[in-house]
Amino acid sequence: CIANIQTESPYQPYCNKEHERGLLLSKEIYDSNNTKKLTVLNNYSKSDQGYINSIKGNSQYHKCPDELVGTYYTEATSYKIYTYSMLLNNTTTTNYDDNGTATLTQTVNYGYNGYNQLISETTQTSDGKTLTNKTFYPYEIKNGTLPTIKIKDYTSFANTVIAANCLNPVIASESYINNTFTKGVYNDYQFLSSTQPTPLLNNVYVSNNDGTTRNVYSCNSFDAFGNPLAITENDGTTST
Repeated sequence: CIANIQTESPYQPYCNKEHERGLLLSKEIYDSNNTKKLTVLNNYSKSDQGYINSIKGNSQYHKCPDELVGTYYTEATSYKIYTYSMLLNNTTTTNYDDNGTATLTQTVNYGYNGYNQLISETTQTSDGKTLTNKTFYPYEIKNGTLPTIKIKDYTSFANTVIAANCLNPVIASESYINNTFTKGVYNDYQFLSSTQPTPLLNNVYVSNNDGTTRNVYSCNSFDAFGNPLAITENDGTTST
């Protein structure tokens, strides 16, 4: 007395390695005498942050002839994450002299936040210095990681854009030598409207190691879609 109607996806859960294709693993450069001059080695890691599990499910409908209403049963199986991103962990570059002997090796290490956004590049130089470039996105600001130079209330801006699911505006980027601040670039945004918090780049400031800032880009006029209408650059010229 049971009528069974079963539906399910015709495709099996799969794993996609498309992100691994086309990534540069290594590079070597030789001169005309076939002497090695340069090698580059890249190291990657897999990250499945932001991806969801693959799910396969089906529904069954059961009803006896003497019943007015039947019952639906749904079941599903959760499989592994179906794909992932490949993040560049570090790059090692080695230079060679005319005899093919390695003379200089430099390694750059890369760091990412929870959204796989590149937030740090750290280079160990041959003279023992550590060069670091940091990028500050809304996610970092919300979690209390602030730039050295403060142009405006970064936290308020970060909270507003994150609430609007806008994670990509670069708020600041700074450079350091042995953890000592050397320079930075800072972006100042305004919103398209009070009801539509789309960030529009309003001003760009740069700073040297003395902490003073200067404005190198300004735009106070936008159309209804947020496109800039007039831009003033650091040399005083205005583009319309």
